[in-house]
Amino acid sequence: GASGMGFFNLVVGADRGFVTREQVARRLQTSLHFLDEKVDRFHGVFPHWFNGFTGKTIPFSKMDDGADLVETAYLAEGLLEVREYFTGNDPLETDVRTLADKIWRDIDFSAHVKDSGTTACLMWHWSPNYGFGKNHPITGFNECHIAYVLAMASPTHPIPAKCYWTGWIGPKYLVDRTDCGVHVLLGRGLEMPMFFTHYSYLGFDPHALSIRGKTYFEHFQDLCKVQLAYSKNKPELYHGLWGLTACAGPDGYKAFAPGRDDGTIALTGALSSMPY
Repeated sequence: GASGMGFFNLVVGADRGFVTREQVARRLQTSLHFLDEKVDRFHGVFPHWFNGFTGKTIPFSKMDDGADLVETAYLAEGLLEVREYFTGNDPLETDVRTLADKIWRDIDFSAHVKDSGTTACLMWHWSPNYGFGKNHPITGFNECHIAYVLAMASPTHPIPAKCYWTGWIGPKYLVDRTDCGVHVLLGRGLEMPMFFTHYSYLGFDPHALSIRGKTYFEHFQDLCKVQLAYSKNKPELYHGLWGLTACAGPDGYKAFAPGRDDGTIALTGALSSMPY
C-alpha cells in the first residue's frame, strides 16, 4: 500500500519539477519490474509485506501470509496513476506504462468474492496455507472503499455489483448521530481515524459519489469537524494541533481516533485532510 502512495509522490515530484520526469520514470521502471518479476502474488494479489530484496512474502500475522486485497488496491491506485501520467512514446515511458497496466490487469478481484447466493462481499485475505481461514470480510465504512471501486472496474477480473450493495454497504454504514456537536451520518460511531478519509481517495475523487444526499467529500468535511471539535475539547493534550490517525505512539503503532487516543498526534492526519 505504501508503495502505491509512494508512486503518487514520485509523480508529484516530477510534475512540480523537484526531480526530472526521466528520473522518476527510471525509478518506477525498477520498482515495476521488481513487482512484476520478483514479488510473490496470489491470483495477482500482493501480500501486505514482502522482502525488499527477494520479493518473498513476510507474514503480517499467522493466517495473513498471502494475499492482502486492500493493500493491493492501494498499490493499484498508484499503478493507474502512473499509467495515465507517463504517456510518452519513448521506450522508457512505454515500458513504465505497459508494466503498470499489466500488474493492474493481473489482479484477480473475483478470486476474493464470497457469495452466499443472497449476499456477496470481498474477503480481505487469502492464504496459500489457510485459504480464507482468517475470514475477514471487507465491510464499510472504513478505509477500504477503493477495493470495491477497483474490483467493479477491473477490465479482466470484475466482481458483481451486488458485492458493493450487500458487502461494502452494511447495516451500520450510515448511522445518524451527533459526534462532538457535529451532525454525522457516515460510519458507525465516533472512533474513526482520519486515514478512513485518505487512503481510498488518492485516486478516486470523493466529489464523484454521493450517499444520503451528500458527496463523500462533504461527509469527510464533517469527520474533520469532529476531529477539530474533539481536539479543542482537550487543549491540555493538543495545544491547537489535531490529526488522530494511524501512526507510531509511545506504546507502538495504533489507529488513533477520537475517543481512542493517548495524546499522540500524527501531523499526516491533519496535512492530508487540508483539502477538506
